[in-house]
Amino acid sequence: MNHPHPAETFGDFLKFLRKRARLTQRDIAAAVGYTEAHLSRLENNDRLPDLTTVAALFIPALDLKDDPAASERLLKLAAQARGGRAPQEVTREAEQEAGALEEIPAPLLRHVDRSALVSRIVAALKSDRCVALCGLAGMGKSALAATVARAQLPGTVFWHTFTEGVTTSPEAILRQLAHFLLAQEMEQVKPLVEPRRDAAPMPVDQQLTLIRSALADYSALLCFEDAHLIADNEASLSLLRHLMTTTDASFLLTSRVELPLPMTHVNVGGLEADEARALVQRLGLDLEPGAQTSLLSKTDRSPMLLKLAAGQLLEHGADVRPFLEHLETQPQVSSYLLNSILHDLPPAARWLASLLSVFRQPMDLYDETLVAMIVKSDLPGSLVETIFQLQNRYLIENARHVILHPLIRDFLYASLATDAPRKKRLHSLAAEWSEAAAGDIVEAAFHWMRAGDLEQASEVISDQSEALFNRGQASAAVQVVDEALERAARKRGETTSLRRRLLTARGDLLRGTVRAADAEASYREALSLAQGQPTVRAGIARNLVQSLLQRGQIAEALRLCQSATADLSPSDTVLRARLAAIEARAHLVLSKYEDAERVASEAIALADQFAEALPSVADDVYARCERTLGWVNYTRHPEGDESLVHYRRALECARRAGLRVNECAILSNTATALMERHELDAAAQAYEDALKGYEAIGDLYGAASILHNLGVLMGAREDNQAALRYFEQASEIERRVGDREGLL
Repeated sequence: MNHPHPAETFGDFLKFLRKRARLTQRDIAAAVGYTEAHLSRLENNDRLPDLTTVAALFIPALDLKDDPAASERLLKLAAQARGGRAPQEVTREAEQEAGALEEIPAPLLRHVDRSALVSRIVAALKSDRCVALCGLAGMGKSALAATVARAQLPGTVFWHTFTEGVTTSPEAILRQLAHFLLAQEMEQVKPLVEPRRDAAPMPVDQQLTLIRSALADYSALLCFEDAHLIADNEASLSLLRHLMTTTDASFLLTSRVELPLPMTHVNVGGLEADEARALVQRLGLDLEPGAQTSLLSKTDRSPMLLKLAAGQLLEHGADVRPFLEHLETQPQVSSYLLNSILHDLPPAARWLASLLSVFRQPMDLYDETLVAMIVKSDLPGSLVETIFQLQNRYLIENARHVILHPLIRDFLYASLATDAPRKKRLHSLAAEWSEAAAGDIVEAAFHWMRAGDLEQASEVISDQSEALFNRGQASAAVQVVDEALERAARKRGETTSLRRRLLTARGDLLRGTVRAADAEASYREALSLAQGQPTVRAGIARNLVQSLLQRGQIAEALRLCQSATADLSPSDTVLRARLAAIEARAHLVLSKYEDAERVASEAIALADQFAEALPSVADDVYARCERTLGWVNYTRHPEGDESLVHYRRALECARRAGLRVNECAILSNTATALMERHELDAAAQAYEDALKGYEAIGDLYGAASILHNLGVLMGAREDNQAALRYFEQASEIERRVGDREGLL
């Protein structure tokens, strides 16, 4: 662990750790049984530290259990001050003193009451007798176990903290149990405690027999902390397994991995929302609601991560927003994640976790398409075994619905910055899966972009931009396009075609929204990049014309449409048909009904030529033209049936082609015709259906138009209050989007 404090003495490092934990000298002194003056002398290096006290009391008081690097450094500096003994010797000395019996840890200075979870643990102990509290480091497993233990009868609780290489062997466990039982006057274990100078050590099986006989006469709760340190120690696991199955003692373990023991495993996650807010308050953080929500979300309400974040914010007075946005890279947080959670993750598990950090949604690791892609990739191991490794460490829970801890996900993704080739490969895999298996165009484009393949990202999203708008995905898609445009601007070489496609897609996605002016600007910039390419210009012009029509710029829309058509050759049948369908609409808005009818009929005739080969495109043309013809006939015979016939045809074509915007517009026109026929209930229903459709896809222009029409309908029903409400809502939207014609 790389500490940000270059302390070279015990006192300096002790002071740094105390301040990092937001503790006063009085707090620490009370926790270790010193006076405040004595602690001050230690920090000023005026007193030598007691090695046993540092190991047994200072480390838990400073909450360093999950920070082995800091613990080791503190012990090393203490040892240097006393003459240079190694930290391992200090730990062993602390263990051997006074029978090495540990006391139940005292409540944390900033204790948070987790009564619901404590009750659940107590109930599990009563029913199952053997319980393991499992979860990621820093979730408060030890504090929970200590809370449960302190509620037991005095003298009935044995507490043993596993220390790697020191207290993890079967002999160490049996010796500690013997000291505990002897303290409870179980004389049969005395041979295990008294030195055997003239005899060989008693065999483990005989020691076990004595311990078992003592436990048979005594109701005890045996607590083992940090049991993940014996996960690969079969001898110690066998010892615990034997005691669990041959005695009536209760067992309570804390572990970062699931253990192969006959126990009920309780998954300990983050604090409940109210508990987390209480901890934030006790830590002295005064955050506005949005920042507090962000902090709780990023840390997943982990007590340790909340403390680390609070410590840095209070110590350095950091600007809250950027600090939280990059919490995973803050020194203490990133060191904690690396040293306490990810430090010994096998390569295959690290690879799979990194892939999961790339995805932006929960994943099913047994999805057949994803499995096939992973197997073909560079995963350095078995997928099934790798999934088990992640589950066993509580990095994932349900492999069918995988969600990484937010900070772990962000940390892993940030770490990929140092391995650009792997990052690109993982994003490419995610892009292929998003497109092939999920059918999610936005995610596919996002991942192609992050993989550095802007051409592929542009191709994916440009082909589907109108469809994305019709599905109500425009907001998410435009974020991807904006980032792609930024990357294209920095890209070396020729990027004109790439930027033109992205700008056109951006216009398609923003048209009809509150950012319609941005859509128009994007179309105009795209047009400027299509010089000398009449077919390309015609495609962009068609979309720009629709935007201009929405914004009431009818004359310019008509001129642009006719100009683009004039540049096309007679063989450009599809583009000419599509432009004609839009031109007919422009004539209609200008009340040039004969021109509208003529051009719409021409467009239908052109569409007939490619209807069999391109049915969806033909339906697009038919839907627009039939809608125009319906309105022309409505103006001639408002109460006649002919307009409704055209609208029905238009609606069928729009629905076949998936044109949600056109479908809603046609429903609105149908409702207007029904109103003229005094079929007010049917008209109201059609308007409501159209409004729901516009709102679903985020088309504010369409929604404002419907609200206006509903106001007219309410006026016809003489419900003037409702009519005014609809008019006010419509006017507010039209002001926001800049629709001057609609507002007038």
